[in-house]
Amino acid sequence: MFDTVLKHASKYLTASIISAGSTLVMIKYYTAVFNPTQFGILALYLVMFKYITTLVSLNMDASSTRFYFDYRDTKRDEYLSTIFWFITALALLVLLVGILMMDFISNWISPSSHNIYIVTMLAGIATVYVSFLIRVLYNEQKSSSVIKHVTIRTIINHGSSVLLISIFNLGILGRMSGQGIGAISNVYTLFREFTQENLFKLKFTFNKRMASETFI
Repeated sequence: MFDTVLKHASKYLTASIISAGSTLVMIKYYTAVFNPTQFGILALYLVMFKYITTLVSLNMDASSTRFYFDYRDTKRDEYLSTIFWFITALALLVLLVGILMMDFISNWISPSSHNIYIVTMLAGIATVYVSFLIRVLYNEQKSSSVIKHVTIRTIINHGSSVLLISIFNLGILGRMSGQGIGAISNVYTLFREFTQENLFKLKFTFNKRMASETFI
């Protein structure tokens, strides 16, 4: 038991180091390519990004761990599909409200930054799905898969950001687009693995009781 815990814990730690370490290293790059004003705007959009992920998830991705094993052997797909559609409903609501408030918020952060605003919202929403699916891998003790997907997302995230900033001169839009591209591509690779490994088959079903108990 101890050996199993140690094996998975070391891989989860490695995944965290890859994610946090790359962010620390890339901050040096972003502070070099952005002037203080631009970096301040980027920081505000990253704060908005965190608010988006919080509002879209309402911590349902983490809370699902509490009931996952109750349904794992009998109604796993129904339960995960319920949480998926719950998050999707929240995402659509947040997206609608966000669009209605776009002029006010984006102009407050930086005038004429509507494109960055939209990309930040989409990146935040995609990140919630990534978090939700990664939780399933944690529950199934797929630590090697966690490392693989964290590494893929990290490389695409920062790699595409550097490309969009240095080659296409997209600045802050390039950085937030990289964040979104990394998350969206990760959602695709996760769903592909889940289908191949029979970890989760999305169904058009919604169980109110499952959603309610997880939300509470």
